[in-house]
Amino acid sequence: MGRNYFIVGFRILHRLQKKWQNYLDYGNAPFIRLLWYSPIFRWSLLVSCCVLVTIPFLLMRLWTVTPRHIDPQTRISVLDFIQASALRRSAERATENLYRIDGSNVVYRNNLAAALLSERQNPEKALRLTLEIIQEYEEIHYASAINHALALALNRRYEEAMDWMNRIPQEEIQGALKTPYRLAWLEIAFERQDMEAARRHAREIQEDVLMPGDKVWLERVLYELDQDRS
Repeated sequence: MGRNYFIVGFRILHRLQKKWQNYLDYGNAPFIRLLWYSPIFRWSLLVSCCVLVTIPFLLMRLWTVTPRHIDPQTRISVLDFIQASALRRSAERATENLYRIDGSNVVYRNNLAAALLSERQNPEKALRLTLEIIQEYEEIHYASAINHALALALNRRYEEAMDWMNRIPQEEIQGALKTPYRLAWLEIAFERQDMEAARRHAREIQEDVLMPGDKVWLERVLYELDQDRS
Protein backbone atom coordinates (compact mmCIF):
# COMPACT_ATOMS: atom_id res chain seq x y z
CA MET A 1 0.00 0.00 0.00
CA GLY A 2 2.81 2.41 0.97
CA ARG A 3 4.57 1.64 -2.31
CA ASN A 4 1.46 2.58 -4.29
CA TYR A 5 1.24 5.97 -2.53
CA PHE A 6 4.91 6.55 -3.31
CA ILE A 7 4.37 5.78 -6.99
CA VAL A 8 1.34 8.10 -7.19
CA GLY A 9 3.23 10.91 -5.47
CA PHE A 10 6.21 10.45 -7.74
CA ARG A 11 4.01 10.69 -10.82
CA ILE A 12 2.38 13.90 -9.53
CA LEU A 13 5.79 15.40 -8.82
CA HIS A 14 6.97 14.40 -12.28
CA ARG A 15 3.96 16.09 -13.88
CA LEU A 16 4.57 19.30 -11.90
CA GLN A 17 8.20 19.35 -12.95
CA LYS A 18 7.19 18.85 -16.58
CA LYS A 19 4.66 21.70 -16.42
CA TRP A 20 7.25 23.98 -14.83
CA GLN A 21 9.75 23.12 -17.54
CA ASN A 22 7.11 23.84 -20.21
CA TYR A 23 6.46 27.21 -18.58
CA LEU A 24 10.17 28.05 -18.62
CA ASP A 25 10.46 26.94 -22.24
CA TYR A 26 7.46 29.14 -23.12
CA GLY A 27 9.02 32.10 -21.35
CA ASN A 28 12.26 31.57 -23.23
CA ALA A 29 10.55 31.38 -26.61
CA PRO A 30 11.89 33.98 -29.06
CA PHE A 31 8.48 35.62 -29.51
CA ILE A 32 7.96 36.08 -25.74
CA ARG A 33 11.46 37.44 -25.27
CA LEU A 34 10.92 39.80 -28.20
CA LEU A 35 7.74 41.15 -26.60
CA TRP A 36 9.32 41.57 -23.18
CA TYR A 37 12.32 43.41 -24.47
CA SER A 38 10.10 45.70 -26.57
CA PRO A 39 9.74 49.13 -24.85
CA ILE A 40 6.25 49.57 -26.34
CA PHE A 41 5.09 46.28 -24.80
CA ARG A 42 6.55 47.08 -21.38
CA TRP A 43 5.07 50.60 -21.34
CA SER A 44 1.69 49.23 -22.46
CA LEU A 45 1.83 46.66 -19.68
CA LEU A 46 2.71 49.35 -17.14
CA VAL A 47 -0.10 51.67 -18.27
CA SER A 48 -2.60 48.79 -18.21
CA CYS A 49 -1.60 47.92 -14.66
CA CYS A 50 -1.95 51.55 -13.58
CA VAL A 51 -5.42 51.77 -15.12
CA LEU A 52 -6.52 48.55 -13.46
CA VAL A 53 -5.28 49.78 -10.09
CA THR A 54 -6.84 53.23 -10.50
CA ILE A 55 -10.34 52.14 -11.58
CA PRO A 56 -11.41 50.79 -8.14
CA PHE A 57 -10.36 54.05 -6.46
CA LEU A 58 -12.30 56.10 -9.02
CA LEU A 59 -15.38 53.96 -8.48
CA MET A 60 -15.06 54.35 -4.72
CA ARG A 61 -14.71 58.10 -5.13
CA LEU A 62 -17.77 58.30 -7.37
CA TRP A 63 -19.73 56.22 -4.88
CA THR A 64 -18.93 58.58 -2.03
CA VAL A 65 -19.89 61.71 -4.04
CA THR A 66 -23.60 61.54 -3.26
CA PRO A 67 -25.97 64.36 -2.29
CA ARG A 68 -25.28 63.71 1.40
CA HIS A 69 -21.50 63.85 0.99
CA ILE A 70 -21.18 66.52 -1.69
CA ASP A 71 -19.93 69.99 -0.90
CA PRO A 72 -22.89 71.87 0.64
CA GLN A 73 -22.08 74.86 -1.56
CA THR A 74 -23.69 73.01 -4.45
CA ARG A 75 -26.15 70.63 -2.75
CA ILE A 76 -26.98 68.90 -6.00
CA SER A 77 -26.21 65.39 -7.15
CA VAL A 78 -23.47 64.66 -9.63
CA LEU A 79 -25.98 63.57 -12.28
CA ASP A 80 -28.08 66.70 -11.86
CA PHE A 81 -24.95 68.82 -12.10
CA ILE A 82 -23.88 67.12 -15.34
CA GLN A 83 -27.34 67.49 -16.85
CA ALA A 84 -27.65 71.11 -15.76
CA SER A 85 -24.21 71.94 -17.14
CA ALA A 86 -25.05 70.36 -20.50
CA LEU A 87 -28.31 72.27 -20.73
CA ARG A 88 -26.62 75.52 -19.77
CA ARG A 89 -23.91 75.09 -22.40
CA SER A 90 -26.54 74.34 -25.03
CA ALA A 91 -28.54 77.42 -24.07
CA GLU A 92 -25.42 79.59 -24.15
CA ARG A 93 -24.47 78.36 -27.61
CA ALA A 94 -28.01 78.93 -28.86
CA THR A 95 -28.20 82.52 -27.59
CA GLU A 96 -24.70 83.25 -28.87
CA ASN A 97 -25.54 81.89 -32.32
CA LEU A 98 -28.74 83.94 -32.53
CA TYR A 99 -26.81 87.05 -31.53
CA ARG A 100 -24.24 86.37 -34.26
CA ILE A 101 -27.01 85.97 -36.84
CA ASP A 102 -28.62 89.30 -35.99
CA GLY A 103 -26.77 91.41 -33.45
CA SER A 104 -29.16 94.30 -33.95
CA ASN A 105 -32.12 92.27 -32.67
CA VAL A 106 -32.88 93.56 -29.17
CA VAL A 107 -34.43 90.24 -28.10
CA TYR A 108 -31.29 88.31 -29.08
CA ARG A 109 -29.10 90.83 -27.27
CA ASN A 110 -31.26 90.70 -24.18
CA ASN A 111 -31.21 86.88 -24.14
CA LEU A 112 -27.44 86.79 -24.52
CA ALA A 113 -27.00 89.36 -21.74
CA ALA A 114 -29.30 87.34 -19.48
CA ALA A 115 -27.30 84.16 -20.16
CA LEU A 116 -23.98 85.88 -19.43
CA LEU A 117 -25.36 87.39 -16.21
CA SER A 118 -26.77 84.07 -15.05
CA GLU A 119 -23.48 82.26 -15.62
CA ARG A 120 -21.40 85.15 -14.20
CA GLN A 121 -19.30 85.05 -17.36
CA ASN A 122 -17.83 87.87 -19.44
CA PRO A 123 -19.36 90.66 -17.31
CA GLU A 124 -17.82 93.33 -19.55
CA LYS A 125 -19.75 92.06 -22.58
CA ALA A 126 -22.93 91.71 -20.50
CA LEU A 127 -22.56 95.33 -19.36
CA ARG A 128 -22.06 96.54 -22.93
CA LEU A 129 -25.18 94.69 -24.08
CA THR A 130 -27.39 95.93 -21.24
CA LEU A 131 -26.22 99.51 -21.80
CA GLU A 132 -27.00 99.29 -25.53
CA ILE A 133 -30.50 97.99 -24.75
CA ILE A 134 -31.20 100.79 -22.27
CA GLN A 135 -29.97 103.47 -24.65
CA GLU A 136 -32.40 102.31 -27.35
CA TYR A 137 -35.44 103.25 -25.25
CA GLU A 138 -36.53 106.69 -24.13
CA GLU A 139 -38.25 105.27 -21.06
CA ILE A 140 -36.55 102.93 -18.63
CA HIS A 141 -37.89 99.40 -18.67
CA TYR A 142 -37.61 97.82 -15.26
CA ALA A 143 -36.32 94.48 -16.53
CA SER A 144 -33.58 96.17 -18.55
CA ALA A 145 -32.65 98.38 -15.61
CA ILE A 146 -32.37 95.37 -13.30
CA ASN A 147 -30.13 93.54 -15.78
CA HIS A 148 -27.97 96.63 -16.21
CA ALA A 149 -27.63 97.06 -12.45
CA LEU A 150 -26.64 93.41 -12.10
CA ALA A 151 -24.07 93.80 -14.88
CA LEU A 152 -22.63 96.83 -13.08
CA ALA A 153 -22.42 94.85 -9.85
CA LEU A 154 -20.62 91.99 -11.59
CA ASN A 155 -18.10 94.56 -12.80
CA ARG A 156 -17.67 95.73 -9.17
CA ARG A 157 -19.29 99.11 -9.88
CA TYR A 158 -21.54 98.83 -6.86
CA GLU A 159 -22.39 102.50 -6.38
CA GLU A 160 -23.63 102.80 -9.96
CA ALA A 161 -25.55 99.55 -9.58
CA MET A 162 -27.28 100.88 -6.44
CA ASP A 163 -28.11 104.11 -8.26
CA TRP A 164 -29.86 102.17 -11.03
CA MET A 165 -31.72 99.98 -8.57
CA ASN A 166 -32.91 103.00 -6.61
CA ARG A 167 -34.48 104.41 -9.80
CA ILE A 168 -36.92 101.49 -9.80
CA PRO A 169 -39.99 102.05 -7.57
CA GLN A 170 -40.09 99.01 -5.29
CA GLU A 171 -43.89 99.09 -5.03
CA GLU A 172 -44.15 98.54 -8.80
CA ILE A 173 -42.03 95.40 -8.77
CA GLN A 174 -44.51 92.56 -8.91
CA GLY A 175 -44.85 89.10 -10.46
CA ALA A 176 -41.98 87.87 -12.61
CA LEU A 177 -39.81 90.91 -11.87
CA LYS A 178 -39.74 90.36 -8.13
CA THR A 179 -37.11 87.60 -8.07
CA PRO A 180 -34.66 89.30 -10.54
CA TYR A 181 -35.08 92.51 -8.54
CA ARG A 182 -34.19 90.79 -5.27
CA LEU A 183 -31.40 88.84 -6.94
CA ALA A 184 -29.72 92.04 -8.12
CA TRP A 185 -29.98 93.56 -4.64
CA LEU A 186 -28.59 90.33 -3.18
CA GLU A 187 -25.59 90.48 -5.52
CA ILE A 188 -24.86 94.06 -4.46
CA ALA A 189 -25.36 93.46 -0.72
CA PHE A 190 -23.38 90.22 -0.64
CA GLU A 191 -20.39 91.61 -2.51
CA ARG A 192 -20.41 94.66 -0.25
CA GLN A 193 -20.38 92.30 2.77
CA ASP A 194 -23.73 93.63 4.00
CA MET A 195 -24.86 90.23 5.28
CA GLU A 196 -28.04 91.35 6.99
CA ALA A 197 -29.32 93.04 3.84
CA ALA A 198 -28.24 90.01 1.82
CA ARG A 199 -30.27 87.68 4.05
CA ARG A 200 -33.27 89.97 3.78
CA HIS A 201 -33.16 89.95 -0.01
CA ALA A 202 -32.42 86.21 -0.18
CA ARG A 203 -35.63 85.42 1.71
CA GLU A 204 -37.65 87.13 -1.03
CA ILE A 205 -36.16 85.09 -3.90
CA GLN A 206 -38.26 82.38 -5.52
CA GLU A 207 -35.70 79.74 -6.45
CA ASP A 208 -37.85 77.73 -8.85
CA VAL A 209 -37.96 80.59 -11.38
CA LEU A 210 -34.20 81.18 -11.42
CA MET A 211 -31.98 80.28 -14.35
CA PRO A 212 -29.61 77.33 -13.72
CA GLY A 213 -26.54 79.51 -13.26
CA ASP A 214 -28.35 81.74 -10.79
CA LYS A 215 -29.44 78.69 -8.81
CA VAL A 216 -25.86 77.47 -8.41
CA TRP A 217 -24.70 80.95 -7.38
CA LEU A 218 -27.58 81.34 -4.92
CA GLU A 219 -26.78 78.01 -3.26
CA ARG A 220 -23.20 79.16 -2.69
CA VAL A 221 -24.36 82.51 -1.30
CA LEU A 222 -26.90 80.88 1.05
CA TYR A 223 -24.21 78.54 2.32
CA GLU A 224 -21.79 81.40 3.01
CA LEU A 225 -24.55 83.43 4.69
CA ASP A 226 -25.30 80.44 6.91
CA GLN A 227 -21.61 80.05 7.75
CA ASP A 228 -21.36 83.75 8.56
CA ARG A 229 -24.30 83.47 10.96
CA SER A 230 -22.65 80.58 12.83
